Amino acid sequence: GDHRDLHLCDRRQRQMCIRDSNNGDAVFATATHGAVWAVRLCDGTQRELAPGGSERVVRASERRAWLRAARRARLVDEWAAAVAALRRGLAAVLPLSLLSFLAPAELERQVCGERVVDLALLRSQTRYSRLAPDAPLVRWFWRALESFDTKQREAFLRFAWGRSRLPLDAASFSHRFVLTACRGDDLTLPTSHTCFFQLDLPPYSSYDVLRAKLLYAVCEGTAIDSDHSNVDVSRWHEDDDDDDDDQVKDVLGAL
Repeated sequence: GDHRDLHLCDRRQRQMCIRDSNNGDAVFATATHGAVWAVRLCDGTQRELAPGGSERVVRASERRAWLRAARRARLVDEWAAAVAALRRGLAAVLPLSLLSFLAPAELERQVCGERVVDLALLRSQTRYSRLAPDAPLVRWFWRALESFDTKQREAFLRFAWGRSRLPLDAASFSHRFVLTACRGDDLTLPTSHTCFFQLDLPPYSSYDVLRAKLLYAVCEGTAIDSDHSNVDVSRWHEDDDDDDDDQVKDVLGAL
């Protein structure tokens, strides 16, 4: 990290210590509000940058040395344990010796998967239960997913599997996606079982009904898993969306 990083995590201290130091220690101390050789860490504790630092006022000639010490304390030492844990986690996925050969985008791809939800890949890893692969409900389901944008497809994956990205290839799937029929009607939302990557679809009467209920479930669900029962949304109407949007705008406008 550099001084720009310190600016992001400790803006007040950095601003105090980059002031003009040409006017002497007294003016500098006043301008920096009596900054001392100590910094406040993220957990609220104070760390001294030198012996007795909490009682030692920073002099004008020491401001660059203070910045170097503060940068190390805030951007290196404070995060050493977290960075070590991150390295151990990465090592469980990729050999650390390979990291130097990967650009950041490729590392993200290898660890997290593709950002774009590959529906052809998902379809190849789908198993149908109590549904024929060519049933109208199945065709409507895939048509609905194809109509979703990237964010909506990610929301579907979170709803059905508790994650927002697919594995890179078929061999990397821990288990296949299960699409199954369940009881219900046009007022019933789909349900998911994230542990099994399973989606239960009620026997909707049309594509439009299926798409609307699926989109509502994946975007408005408050939990990633609803294993217990189907949800009756007889009191929900799409016409209410505009009223909800207006309420949200009012709240945000008051902040």
